[in-house]
Amino acid sequence: GARESGFLMSVAEWLAIAMENGRLFQETYRLNEELKRLNQDLEKVTQNKSQFFARLSHEMRTPLSVIIGFIDFLNAGVFGSVTEQQKSILNKIQIQSQTLLKMANDVLNLSRIEAGAIYVEVSTFPLDTIIASLQGLTEDLQRKSKLRVVWDVEPDLPHLTTDPGRLEEILQNLIVNAFKYTSEGEVRIRIGNRPQSQSVEFLVEDTGRGIAPENIPKIFDGFHQVAPTATGQGVGLGLTIVKKYVELLKGEIRVQSELGKGSTFTVTLPYVLQT
Repeated sequence: GARESGFLMSVAEWLAIAMENGRLFQETYRLNEELKRLNQDLEKVTQNKSQFFARLSHEMRTPLSVIIGFIDFLNAGVFGSVTEQQKSILNKIQIQSQTLLKMANDVLNLSRIEAGAIYVEVSTFPLDTIIASLQGLTEDLQRKSKLRVVWDVEPDLPHLTTDPGRLEEILQNLIVNAFKYTSEGEVRIRIGNRPQSQSVEFLVEDTGRGIAPENIPKIFDGFHQVAPTATGQGVGLGLTIVKKYVELLKGEIRVQSELGKGSTFTVTLPYVLQT
């Protein structure tokens, strides 16, 4: 009667829902498998892209190094006397060649990072040797720019157990950037001990053009230059590599900037890198 009819209707509705759920499950499974396949294809394309850029930049470095070497020989008079006008042109060629070499190295390093082929070489060392090397860099940059350089290094800094080569590259990039975007004033490098967090803090401050608030999140993006300059040529990978290296060393990087007044980049690294 009516009860049996109602029961059958309920069963029919339940079966219809079950069938629809089954169909949706199958469709979801199919879409999930398709998404997996697309992700695999994307990973393959990304890997191939990284391998291509790594090979290209690696191959570029050899002829550029040869060109730079020959220019050194020409300037030194190995192949005969060179006039002052010729020296001026050779110096310009050398600067452009070194810029290209820096680009090739940046692309190679980023490709290695993306491919997971960058490793850390951990050792325990005092900061004095790195500071001395960086002071040589700032003296060279200062001669060309006439900016003031101020070093503010706390005494009795602890030894670090991390990758000294990567740390030096991080600070080199930040210092070169500070000079690149500062036309007058000073570049200040501060290094301080932060025992409460078992870390050392490195600050690179400048009185340059600064960065607009809306551009600050973009500065660590690959191939992005917020404000190119005539002397600041490149492919915009310097800060991207800095951020990747800081992450590799389990540290943090922060930036504070005011448009027209300057920027401060702060890198904090632990005393000991736990690998």
